[in-house]
Amino acid sequence: ICFKKETLYIDALLRTKPIQNDRINIFTLHMKYLLIIILLPHFLYSPDITGIWKGSLYNDSTQKIIPYEMAITEYIGKIIGYSYTSFLLDNQSYEGVKSIKIMKVKDHYFFEDVDLIYNNYPVAPPKGVKQISSVMLSDSGKISAFNGKFITRRTREYGKQITGTVHLEKSDPHQPSRLIAILESLDISKILSFIKMPDSTSITLSKKIHPSVPHN
Repeated sequence: ICFKKETLYIDALLRTKPIQNDRINIFTLHMKYLLIIILLPHFLYSPDITGIWKGSLYNDSTQKIIPYEMAITEYIGKIIGYSYTSFLLDNQSYEGVKSIKIMKVKDHYFFEDVDLIYNNYPVAPPKGVKQISSVMLSDSGKISAFNGKFITRRTREYGKQITGTVHLEKSDPHQPSRLIAILESLDISKILSFIKMPDSTSITLSKKIHPSVPHN
């Protein structure tokens, strides 16, 4: 996304009409290339965060660890995602999948819940309770990981605010994933950019699906 914006900006700079005065023209040209040098690292070294991420949430209140997965994809020029959590209650496993918005501010990534698109909870969850995570990306060369904190918004129905920590590691998209399995059942997995589809079916399927996509 940044690459497209910066490329258009640089292209506009290089296409400006030459100034008649040679000295001013040379100075302007130097300034253009200086801007290019400054802007290049911004998009050449922007990490690719698309893919499947697996890890956990730690709840400060209950002091429990919750399995957590996230699928991040590029869709119609935007970076969006889906999150998965599960918990045990009376020896029964319950799951929830949410669509999420993803934002980047300097070195921090922000993940914010949008909609609960799937769940098998025994009771309806409180409305309006959304999780916001602030994480930083680390890359050792072998493992890419998100680490940070999360907080939930207070609502009139559910006034208690939950805090905790987030840990996610980038995973092989070909490995089994409960999140991907649920997205497949919802007919959403087809929009995941990191999952390749046969060319013969991609055009047909793209006309049929109307996935739940986070809106800004």
